[in-house]
Amino acid sequence: MPLRKTTGTLYLFREGKKISLKPGELVDLSSDELKQIKAINPDALELPSEADIELHELRNASRSAVVAKDADGPATPAKKPTAKKKAAATAGAPAADAETAAAAAAAAEGGDTNKGAEDDEDEDL
Repeated sequence: MPLRKTTGTLYLFREGKKISLKPGELVDLSSDELKQIKAINPDALELPSEADIELHELRNASRSAVVAKDADGPATPAKKPTAKKKAAATAGAPAADAETAAAAAAAAEGGDTNKGAEDDEDEDL
């Protein structure tokens, strides 16, 4: 597939999906796509520089480690295990300030988190 650099915004339709390419992006085109684009707008694509090609190859090499390709089917992204997120107010999590830490400790012990606020109200009387 010929590698070309876009000179302006370009829209392709592949496998029923619309692909938007920004100016300066490198794209692998099929020979049919290249012929169609050149017929519509001969100035829409240009040959990429050696630096652009090297950068494109480096980016694709890192992506190929993530992509698993079936023998018969199209390339599909490999599934990554998802990590479960812990609640921010757990007893082991660092608190942003002392008040938050006290509320987290009281919640972990099953105590009243509004106790400090009630004490402040009593002092005003």
